[in-house]
Amino acid sequence: MPSDATSASAGETGPRGLILDFAGVLTSDPREAQHAWCRSEGLAPGAWRAALAEHPEGRRLYAALETGKLAQAERNRATAALLGPHVARRI
Repeated sequence: MPSDATSASAGETGPRGLILDFAGVLTSDPREAQHAWCRSEGLAPGAWRAALAEHPEGRRLYAALETGKLAQAERNRATAALLGPHVARRI
């Protein structure tokens, strides 16, 4: 709820909500891009998804990123390590 200082005056219209899109909610399904990236890195097509959803450390890293406890660059490096030593640890 907005505070009294930011509330719209009676009769005034304006934005009343915010829609965020992530992982194919309003956009296309991201799995094909993930599979293509995996293939380009010499990984099985589902390796990225498995690292995020099935590996305990991958799940922890994802949760830490989503809750602001981990920076994106740190998460990228740590997740790359889960995928194998040949995956570049780029930001």
